[in-house]
Amino acid sequence: MKPLEHESRPAAMAAVRPGTAAERGRRLRWAGWLAGLVLIYLVPTLLGPGNYLQYTADQVAIFALVAIGLNLLVGYNGQISIGHSAFVAVGAYTSVLLQLHAHVPFWLAVPIGGVAAGLLGLLVGFPAVRLRGHYLAVMTLGLVAALPEVLVSWTSVTNGWTGLTSPTPTLFGIPVGSNAAMYYVIVTVLIVMTWLAANILRSRSGRAMMAVRDSQHAALAMGINVNYVKTLTFALSALYAGVAGGLFAAQVGFINPNNFDVSQSFLYLVMIVVGGLASLPGSIIGAAIFVVLQPLTSSLQGLQQVIIGIIMVVMILFAPQGLMQLRQAIVRIVRRRTRATTA
Repeated sequence: MKPLEHESRPAAMAAVRPGTAAERGRRLRWAGWLAGLVLIYLVPTLLGPGNYLQYTADQVAIFALVAIGLNLLVGYNGQISIGHSAFVAVGAYTSVLLQLHAHVPFWLAVPIGGVAAGLLGLLVGFPAVRLRGHYLAVMTLGLVAALPEVLVSWTSVTNGWTGLTSPTPTLFGIPVGSNAAMYYVIVTVLIVMTWLAANILRSRSGRAMMAVRDSQHAALAMGINVNYVKTLTFALSALYAGVAGGLFAAQVGFINPNNFDVSQSFLYLVMIVVGGLASLPGSIIGAAIFVVLQPLTSSLQGLQQVIIGIIMVVMILFAPQGLMQLRQAIVRIVRRRTRATTA
């Protein structure tokens, strides 16, 4: 029997190999993430200083931040908002006004603007818990339609249509007003807030958000406070938009009510639908697509919104979960063919 026991050791060792393979896979994923981070931070070097592409990269990161916040609300919690431009506006104006009149530093004014937008989202979230579907969409549409009028009329604070010029942002006395310097700031904020969103979604609160999305009655049966989860998600989503608004104001250097109209809110929604609902990478992909698409279609007077609408309709019909759904389908097809060839 001893030889048999000795011969069984290789089999036991083989049983351990999947764990070793899993460990190698985990290390490869971490290596991939690190390589991706290095590449992201090398973008200013690759694009060169003062390049229009650098400005576009800044815009992609800002819009991705809004899209991630909106996806937390729409994709992961099942609430609809067509009014996220209002939260971006609150973050932008709060940040700029604090820097101009209270001499609050840029690094503090931006998160305060995010908190201000989050508080507005909290106020909107309270009545929103009683609304669903198109009723909620109409309510948020009313918000984004009303806010520009407030910004125009409140000239003593917002300067009306003339707008506000944002001070040159500085971090601890170091100017970061150039496109390349702002890129590092914006991308760092995006990475941190994406990491926070991913951790929230893996937590008990994130599971509660998705449970409410899937079935409110089932969530109630599990002891989840549905109203609390929906309100908190609305506030969190608005906070993300507010932080993006503060970064947007610092990056473009000037804001007025035209920057935060209804069409911009629809664009945020289209970004997450095309990129992928309930997908953080999809939010970033959707933002990148439409930030790049806007200047390419700007010469088509009157057709820009039509093109965006056609893209959205096509995606809803053929890929309701967005481009991330197509990616998953392609991965499944490749795996099946790989297995067929190896079998």
